[in-house]
Amino acid sequence: MAWTLWDSLSFVLFLVAVVSVSLYVSRREHSAKDYFLAGRSLTWPLIGFSLIASNISTEHFVGMAGSSFGQAGLAIASYEWVGAATLVFVALVLLPRFLRLGIYTMPEFLEYRYGPIPRTIMAVYMLVAYVGVAIAAVLYSGAIGLKAIFGLDLIVGIWLIGGLAGVYTIYGGLKAVVWSDLLQGLALLVGGATVTIIGLRHVGGLSAFLDSNAAKLHMVLPSNHPELPWTALLLGIWIPNLFYWGFNQFITQRTLAAKTLAQGQRGIILAASLKLLIPFIVVFPGIMAFQLFGSEIENGDQAYPILIARLLPSGLRGLLFAALFGAVMSSLDSMLNSASTIYTMDIVKRWFRSGATPSELVRTGRVTTATLAVVGCLLAPLPGRFEGVFQYIQL
Repeated sequence: MAWTLWDSLSFVLFLVAVVSVSLYVSRREHSAKDYFLAGRSLTWPLIGFSLIASNISTEHFVGMAGSSFGQAGLAIASYEWVGAATLVFVALVLLPRFLRLGIYTMPEFLEYRYGPIPRTIMAVYMLVAYVGVAIAAVLYSGAIGLKAIFGLDLIVGIWLIGGLAGVYTIYGGLKAVVWSDLLQGLALLVGGATVTIIGLRHVGGLSAFLDSNAAKLHMVLPSNHPELPWTALLLGIWIPNLFYWGFNQFITQRTLAAKTLAQGQRGIILAASLKLLIPFIVVFPGIMAFQLFGSEIENGDQAYPILIARLLPSGLRGLLFAALFGAVMSSLDSMLNSASTIYTMDIVKRWFRSGATPSELVRTGRVTTATLAVVGCLLAPLPGRFEGVFQYIQL
């Protein structure tokens, strides 16, 4: 179906709403605690939806759906099942310790345990990983989506996404991030469920879908499988999942900003519950795209955008693409804010300006956010040299 005026209107209006709300709620961010931790005032719905929205960006809707379209099939959903279990562990075991210490960052936690040098090593490592891997992957996958929808040049799409997300993140800090996450997370979950329902209708219903794709619905793959052998499921992915959900600043920063321990734990449990739904709104559509349009799709990363473009009605299609575009910004703004927090608190304040005033720290955070956005845009074409976005992230 052709892109229509209703698609364009729903696309633009949704993005305008997200940016406007984010800027409005964060208009009074003056201290470091306000800017980097939203004044430690976040309640459980904001935490839960922010965790999910930050997590399920286009690495999922492009990368994970692309993997399910390709060799991995349903087995790629193992990341989601393990992630949900890990979140419960984080809520019950790790979060009480983090909040008791009153830390701003995960590297800061290391200093309490091991001293300042490990803190700095982790801070530098996380900055490099965010900018060179995570931010680059999010920008690239988002630009792939824009190219599939509008035919927009890849580089132009990268800078457009980086610029839009950078504006409200630079201005509003974490509070702007979590409110944008709330809106985008709701839209993604509802929109993703809609795609699955419509897709099932086109493939003849759930029973027909299961019968036609039996070969792709295995959760356990052979030990010599090139993408996700069962040995990795048993021994490998628990470790990166524990780091990602428990010690990854990009994720944990909103839990560190919880109003109380109970609010933080409820938010994490909400995220774990929502995490169980992700395979049905991301992995299933990737397999449906293979069934419906497999001969037409050259790269699995194009599976989800093409499925939306072909199956969804006018208006709804534009709204869901806006939600996907917003998901890119949601993950990107979280990464930018977290990387800025690490640089400001773990490097600048810790080693160079220990007596900096709150306003000076906020100013440093804003300048750092802008700089990281530019560097991320410059590195974003790198994932295109790999077989898929998810493969780039796993390296």
